[in-house]
Amino acid sequence: MAQFTTYARSRMAERGVSEVDVDSALAQEVRPPRPGNRPGRLIRSGLDTRGRMIEVVQNEHGEIVNVLIPRR
Repeated sequence: MAQFTTYARSRMAERGVSEVDVDSALAQEVRPPRPGNRPGRLIRSGLDTRGRMIEVVQNEHGEIVNVLIPRR
């Protein structure tokens, strides 16, 4: 189970994303990970439990620091 920062949990609540959705997205990645906007950050894109694309931002320790719903 991934570790979530307080900030990530807050953004997840705002966006209606659960821990299960994040686990699903990490298990169902749809493209290779890409660098984030800060050193040591990695953005992983995958499908949540409803088939919706979400982006999971992790730091160099593997903690989830943000969860985004990309614009289409």
